Formats: sequence, structure tokens, C-alpha cells
Amino acid sequence: MKDQLVVYGNKLLKNLDRVAVVVFVLLVLWTGLLYMSENNYQIPEAETPAAQPFEVRIPDEEGNYARLERNFFETQPEIGKDPRMRRLVSINMFDAQSVKGQAELAREIENDFRKAEEAFGQQNYDSALSLIDSILRRNPAHRRTLELKDQIIAATTGEVGS
Repeated sequence: MKDQLVVYGNKLLKNLDRVAVVVFVLLVLWTGLLYMSENNYQIPEAETPAAQPFEVRIPDEEGNYARLERNFFETQPEIGKDPRMRRLVSINMFDAQSVKGQAELAREIENDFRKAEEAFGQQNYDSALSLIDSILRRNPAHRRTLELKDQIIAATTGEVGS
């Protein structure tokens, strides 16, 4: 058995150029077949579904999804008028000065947020709210600041805020 394998192996090596040409031709034929089958493929005709009415779901009595609903209803149709998007559009990521300015702004906001958290921890709600308003003027979509504002409003009024 081993002798026959050695004989076949030697014959293949002697005719390696012919074997390579045959394999190449088979691959080219297979590629052509795939190309032609893709070009001849037709998407089956299907009936277009009828338009369904868009339904807005209001949050339940506990106020779940309030922020999601607020964001949905406050979205501006024009990107330049939406303060959250305007911030993104105004950043030029290819300008080093713009990127450094944004990094500096982020550090300032983080420092002010820490001060607001400390003021909240000391129950100095007026100082915390003024810091929060300052942060939200610079970044209206700062999530942690919005959450802290909700906590302060809940602590002062006993209700869940915006």
C-alpha cells in the first residue's frame, strides 16, 4: 500500500504543472458559475405591506420611561437647532485645538459635577442647583447631572423631577 502511494506521489510531482493547470481551470470555472448564478438570481415578488399607524406609548402611572418620552417629544427636526446635536456638529475632530478645548470643557464639567455632588451631600441644594444649571448650559445632555438634578428636586419637593 505504501509503495503504491509513493508511486502515485512521484507521478503527481512529475506532472505537477499539469495538476496545477487543471486545479486552476476548475477554480476559474467554479468562480464563473458562481458569478453567473448570482447575476441570474431574481428576488421573488412579494406584496408590500400596508402602512401601519405610528403609535406613541405614554409611560405608566409610576412614570417609567419619562426621560425617553421627554427626549422623543423634545427632538428638533433640524439638527442645527437641537442643542445636543449642535454640540456634536460644532466639534472638529481633526482640529487639535478644538479637541483640546472639548477635553478642557469635560474636565471643568467633571469638577463642577463633583462640587455639586458634595453640595448635595451636605444638603446645600441651592448651591448644587446653581452648579447643575451651569453644567447644563455647557452640556445639556450630561446624563449624570440630569440624574442629580432629579435627586435634588425629589429631595426638596418630594416628587420626581423632569
